[in-house]
Amino acid sequence: MQDRDIMSEPVNYQWDFYERAIKNYSVILRLLSIKDNKKNLFHEAPVIFVEELPFEVCKITIEDEKNREYGFFSIDGAVDNIDLEVIKKDYAHAFSPFILSNCFNYNILYVYPLIYNETERIGYIILGSEQKKVMTESFMRELRMLCNIFNKLIFVNPIPSHEYEKKSDILVYKRSLDLFPEPVFLIDNMGYIHYINKKAEEEFSVENRFLIGERFNNIFDVSDYIFESPSPVEGRVEYLLGDDYRVFRLKCYPLGEKNNGIGSMRCLILNDTSQEKIEDEYHHQIKNMESLSLLAGGLAHDFNNLLTGIVGYTSLMKSFLKEEGRLLKYTVAIENAAQRATKLAHHLLNFSRRRTKRDGIVNVNAIIEDLAFIFRESYRDIEVKKNFSDMLPPIKGDETDIQNVLLNILVNAKDAMDGKGIISISTNIKYLKNKKGFVVIEIGDNGPGMTKDIMKKVFEPYFTTKRVDNRLGMGLYIAKQIIGNHGGSIEIDSRPQEGTRFIIYLPLLYTGGTGDTSSDKKEEKDVNLKPGLKILVVDDEEFIRDFLRGILKASGAHVIEAKDGYEAVDMFKNTRDKIDVIILDMIMPGKKGDEVLKEIRAMDKDVKIIVSSGYMNETQKQSFKEHHVNGFLDKPYTGRALINTINMVCSEK
Repeated sequence: MQDRDIMSEPVNYQWDFYERAIKNYSVILRLLSIKDNKKNLFHEAPVIFVEELPFEVCKITIEDEKNREYGFFSIDGAVDNIDLEVIKKDYAHAFSPFILSNCFNYNILYVYPLIYNETERIGYIILGSEQKKVMTESFMRELRMLCNIFNKLIFVNPIPSHEYEKKSDILVYKRSLDLFPEPVFLIDNMGYIHYINKKAEEEFSVENRFLIGERFNNIFDVSDYIFESPSPVEGRVEYLLGDDYRVFRLKCYPLGEKNNGIGSMRCLILNDTSQEKIEDEYHHQIKNMESLSLLAGGLAHDFNNLLTGIVGYTSLMKSFLKEEGRLLKYTVAIENAAQRATKLAHHLLNFSRRRTKRDGIVNVNAIIEDLAFIFRESYRDIEVKKNFSDMLPPIKGDETDIQNVLLNILVNAKDAMDGKGIISISTNIKYLKNKKGFVVIEIGDNGPGMTKDIMKKVFEPYFTTKRVDNRLGMGLYIAKQIIGNHGGSIEIDSRPQEGTRFIIYLPLLYTGGTGDTSSDKKEEKDVNLKPGLKILVVDDEEFIRDFLRGILKASGAHVIEAKDGYEAVDMFKNTRDKIDVIILDMIMPGKKGDEVLKEIRAMDKDVKIIVSSGYMNETQKQSFKEHHVNGFLDKPYTGRALINTINMVCSEK
């Protein structure tokens, strides 16, 4: 029996829908028949509305300057006791349908204002019932549709020539507004919409939503002040429907007083500023990150100074406490804690320095190492697992932007797990079939995961599952934009209850690669240098010197290293006869690469010099050739490109 009741619910719902559709269709046909037979629409229509709809009484009135029409019908022959003056007084500014409860001895009254020319209210359709009714949203839509059809029918008459000219002028204005590129609304001083242009209809009309007759602030989040101000108003409005969130610049102009009982009309124009808002949000996040980096750098610097004293004095104490086992143990514990704090300060300083470091060379592993350490120290309930490729070469890009992207994804992972769980981070190199190489960064969590619908929207601006204000929902959108600007891409892999994984691809820039996934050391076995070649490597970045040292030594070269320009000039003065090739970085603290180049050339015009930089255009390269630069290496580069360039300059006479 229970199963039969369950099965009957959709059947009953369908039957109710069909029954209402037939009645609505009948109302429309009967109204059209009255118009075709040239009968009095106001006398006949109340009967139709009562017979076809679940109401016991219907009253229709028109009272404008030229026409006065009246119609009333009650199913039980009751007299008209609906006081229209009370309604007009209490609801003088209403242009949309409204409902009155327990009024004039009726349990419910549905009142539909009749409108002329979209701006002038000329009368009412009033439907009443003594019975209690539940006015569902679908029934209200159908009722409004039928009343709207009646409203249109009362003006279907031959138009006198002077009225035709007037309507033609109005039509011209409407067509002009339809060509306007921005949404335009005409509203009264109560905020009800009387007219919209084509752009507004395209932007904001959705299924089952009628804009004309609706209150403007039911659609947009605005203050009633704009409807009441006697002067022009400018401001910002927000629009949120489902996942569609946009921001508009609003301009509201009063159009003057009208003698039609509806007060001053206003014209509202909306200009979509969503893209500007997105850009502002991006710069806001960058500014916040710079402020955070500056703060972290200042704290770490002061922290380091304090730790220097702690570490120094504990070292002295250890030398005096060799015979005091317990005190020595405590001192070592203090020293270990200070060393741990020193490590944290080191990572904070690295995080801070990327704010100002703009040489175009990005060490991905170093960024992730710093972020993972800071993240692990900040959120003790999160375990961070790392798996980095030791052969990961530097890439070309903006360190601050890449750092912001990775931090954003880590914060999203933390939020998804509510601050507890496991985050795994890995780096690797991947080559596609077209031999193009990428550094691949994967960040995964063991959180609740995502559905396919959420995955499709996760990179859209302002999309978030935890909206608090309009600054949320931008992080992943901006992350995707940044990675796209670097020539890369982001993928997402997630399933409900199985966690989420972000995969970031950043392109390797290389010359003459084979597309093989083997390491650079294996690559160098194929092309070697002249035996016994002595090479001076000048670069302030230790990880780049390590990279060059490994490649060059594996190819049979003898390597001398200088960590800055001053050290490079001193080394060359002392060992110029022992150096065949110099690989010179251009962007270094202190003495710059171009200064080193001039000083070395003043000492020796024949030594081979290869300039390495992430920022060199053709004009700059031409200017360096005046100082007899033998070759150029654009960072980042592969081991094969390095060996080929050295062999090329060494073969020149």
